[in-house]
Amino acid sequence: MIFFFGTRSSTLLTDKLYHTNCAYCNEPDTVYLSVTSSYFHIFWIPAFPIGKKYYSHCVHCKQTLTGNQMPATYQNGLSEIAQRAKVPIWQFIGLILLSIPILFIIIAIIFAK
Repeated sequence: MIFFFGTRSSTLLTDKLYHTNCAYCNEPDTVYLSVTSSYFHIFWIPAFPIGKKYYSHCVHCKQTLTGNQMPATYQNGLSEIAQRAKVPIWQFIGLILLSIPILFIIIAIIFAK
């Protein structure tokens, strides 16, 4: 039998970083912060989330930085956006589908006595 499994990611939130200049081109209000969530899938059905990653992107000079490369001026906005970016419930659908038959078996064993 062939199993198709792997990881994918989806963007949870993208927001503009106001009152901040780009660290590279020094243009004001051109930096966007994005939060992505990676998840494990089996047969393209999301099973469970693996983690979050944070990126900044300047729309003027196209510079993209990851979370650990961002300057300190971006960190305040990043912490606020990270609190708002919640992992969606659909990334747990594989675990939910797997737990339903297990719950029915447990209930059947309890009521069979």
